[in-house]
Formats: sequence, structure tokens, C-alpha cells
Amino acid sequence: PVRPDPAVATADQPKGVEACLTAWDPRSMDLEDCVSGDVESPRSIVLVGDSHAAQYMGSMDLLARETGYRLYVLARNGCPFSTEPLHSGTVIHKTCVGINAQTIEMIIDLAPAAVVTASLTPHGYQDALDWEWDSAEQAERGYSIALASLRDAGVRVAVLSDVPYPPFNIPECVSADAGECSFPA
Repeated sequence: PVRPDPAVATADQPKGVEACLTAWDPRSMDLEDCVSGDVESPRSIVLVGDSHAAQYMGSMDLLARETGYRLYVLARNGCPFSTEPLHSGTVIHKTCVGINAQTIEMIIDLAPAAVVTASLTPHGYQDALDWEWDSAEQAERGYSIALASLRDAGVRVAVLSDVPYPPFNIPECVSADAGECSFPA
């Protein structure tokens, strides 16, 4: 049997402070609003990025509790951990750049043992939201600058590759018992 049942798969979301999983904003939120794991520990790790980072919250929370770390989850839907803005047509999405600049400063001040990040791939942003960077080089530069800022401050950084992005709704395909729900990675 498939678990969770495909009919309820979209409701199977990570548990945590909802705003920290979907709408992290250091202009109106404090790091202490976004703590899980071993909340009494003086040691910390940070999970930062877009919704594709937030999907790891459950696993990271379990790991943090089992190993004695506070976990800060700083995720914002549609906001990759980059210093370069995405755009859609003539609209430049600059909000994430400002949020990420402040988040970098907060993380450096926090001095965590490690930062883990993940995000939807540039191709995924283009396919799912019709958002893009002007070039692959711009996308790479944005991620590199954000991560180098942390590494230069002595923070260990781990980047998780994005999971393959399906070209169709997987729970619907499995529910329909279509027989073939695979796709090229």
C-alpha cells in the first residue's frame, strides 16, 4: 500500500512554526520564533531556503533532537537562498534578496555549527512559476555569494540537491492507478 494515501498526500506537511516554514521574514520575525529540535541546547544548526528546504524540516528536527542541537528553520516559499533576484517577465522579485541579506547577517551572528540549504532548481522555478534568472551564471553567482558569506564567517554549509521535479501531479497519478507514474529525472 502507498503511504500516505495519495488522496491526503498534499496535506502531509512538515510540522513546525508555519510562518518559519513558508514565510520567514527577518524584518518582522525573530530567530527565536523559529526554533525546534533540542530547544534547550546551546548548539545550533540552521535550515534555510525555499519550500524545497522546508520539506526537510521533519528529518532535520528529528536529527537535531537526537543529537542535541537547536534547529532554526528559516524558509520562505519561492525564495531561494540567493543574492540574485529572480524575475517573471518584467517583474523583478527583489524581496528575497533583501530577506536573504538580513538572514545571512543573522546566521553569522548566531554562529551555528552548520547551515543546511536546499531549493527548487532554476529549471524548476522556470517550469513551475515562470520565474528565472537572466543566465545560469547569474543563478550560480547568487547562490555562491550567499554561501561564501557563511563559509567566510567560519560556518559549515551543506547543500542538498533538489529532488526531481515531476511534470505532473504524482498523488493524482497514483490515485488514478494509471500504472505508470514515472518520469525522467
